[in-house]
Amino acid sequence: MAPTLDDAAPPMPLQVATDSGHVYHRSLYDALGDAVSERQIIQDHLRRDDLIERLRDVDVLHLHWPEWFVGAELDLGRRLVAALDAADVALVWTQHNLIPHWDDPAHEPLYELIARRADAVIHHSRWGRDRALARWRYRDDAVHEVIPHGHWGHLMGGARSIDRTAAAAELALPDAAVRIGIIGAPRRDKHVQRFMDAFAATARTDLGLVVLCLGEDEVVPDDPRIVGFPYEYVERATYDRRLAALDALALPFDPEGQMLTTGVVGDAVGLGLPTLVSDWPFLVEALGDAGIPVGSTPQSIAAALEALTADQLDVAAAASRALQVPLSWAQLAPRTLAVLRAVSTTPH
Repeated sequence: MAPTLDDAAPPMPLQVATDSGHVYHRSLYDALGDAVSERQIIQDHLRRDDLIERLRDVDVLHLHWPEWFVGAELDLGRRLVAALDAADVALVWTQHNLIPHWDDPAHEPLYELIARRADAVIHHSRWGRDRALARWRYRDDAVHEVIPHGHWGHLMGGARSIDRTAAAAELALPDAAVRIGIIGAPRRDKHVQRFMDAFAATARTDLGLVVLCLGEDEVVPDDPRIVGFPYEYVERATYDRRLAALDALALPFDPEGQMLTTGVVGDAVGLGLPTLVSDWPFLVEALGDAGIPVGSTPQSIAAALEALTADQLDVAAAASRALQVPLSWAQLAPRTLAVLRAVSTTPH
């Protein structure tokens, strides 16, 4: 049986220093509740003379994206590691990415530094763990734990109550029996243009495609079934209204790319949507039957779209809804807490 936050609760909360206000982090730590005492540490603290003293009563530092915390200055990373050693603080790294977000090899030594210091590394898939282990040199005694990415259903109450027709009208979307959406931020490994072109090559008149993440170099084909919008950050309420217009998602990620995970799986599961997935192993593992394979070539995508059936969508949607409990933060938080406690330098 999986642990819960009520099982063997320690008399004192774990003292955890964290660096992120990201929605992933907040969802996790809100679910952890009183089991941890969260101390915010920011990049400016790394420059201060009292850094070691600031960490003295901390059990664990939990990092997500080292490049966002430390920035481009490797010396700050070295200063952080030295302070963790001096203050006897464990380091847990949830490794969301294989390489830093900035596509520049000059920043990769930071990941080397953190990998060599981390007492535990949390991965979002078995495939991602194996890929990371093949890429980076970690401590021989580091704990490597696979904990899936949680879903965003707790943020999506608005999307469930919005009328699909009204939401589509706001975006001036053409009628479609099944409206497929591509969402999230533009990524180098996200083949949006390929998917649009493959869609345009089909003869299906009942399908529509809405792209909410157009990059600068992507061009919407001259096809009335396809509508595209340049990527922009929008408030939650606006995002929910856009999601409400969609019946399925498409995740055309490069199976040979450098990404380890995508938070868009959290949108799919949070709303219980079926998802058209590429051959990217992360998607296959994370979504299982909630993903409808379409391959990664223009030919395979077009063929899968031509053959797409209502039964396929219904089965995938049911599988997506079935993932909502195991991928809830209430289920995932105790597993993360177990990792934090396991490497803590103070018994809990």
